[in-house]
Amino acid sequence: MAEKESTLFRDRKKALIAAGVFYLVLLGIWAALEIFAMPLMQKSFSDRMLEIIKEFALKLPIWFFPAFILSRRFDSDMYANEKEIFSVKKKHLLYLLIIVPFLLFHAVSSIRTNGTITINSSFSALDIVIALSVGLCEEMVFRGFLLNTTLRENKNNAAAIIINAVLFVLIHFPVWYRTGTLVNNLQSGAFIQVLVLSIIFSYVFMKTKSIVMPAALHMCWDVLCFMQ
Repeated sequence: MAEKESTLFRDRKKALIAAGVFYLVLLGIWAALEIFAMPLMQKSFSDRMLEIIKEFALKLPIWFFPAFILSRRFDSDMYANEKEIFSVKKKHLLYLLIIVPFLLFHAVSSIRTNGTITINSSFSALDIVIALSVGLCEEMVFRGFLLNTTLRENKNNAAAIIINAVLFVLIHFPVWYRTGTLVNNLQSGAFIQVLVLSIIFSYVFMKTKSIVMPAALHMCWDVLCFMQ
């Protein structure tokens, strides 16, 4: 029994180390792309094309597939196994009600800014597709793998969720730096919005053991951002 527990501990430790290394490598690569590669690519591509390249040609192979492969590699050490993280149960659909406060938040924000609820004239179906890719890739990384390695059954997982939220905020630093909004987002407290969203997505993942609902909520939030 003791030997089995020792083996289980070692396996979980390996999974945690793999998650830590993966995050650091991802952060380094993504920072290099955002800070150095993207400005160079802006000279050759429109902002819209650059967004498509970033979210599909770069994010899928750099974010989604490595996280998916690693989650399968350490499947037995995960909080949710491979089958569970892509599953959807009827009771999970209740979490879609979280979209309601999302809608209210953006409606109030639009009214405060424009005096009424408006939709960005440049909003298109492509924005929905991009939001789908962003939601799927980011949730696979942060909930499907990173958080999945730290959550434990019948344990207080608050620390794991908060640490995951901090890591989620940090991964946004490179794009904020490139767009010149990093200092403002930190000083104004705008980063707290990202922190809170991460906690919401993590809570839903913890309850459903699936990235489907967190990815759906993530996509809806991004679509609302594109519309505003």
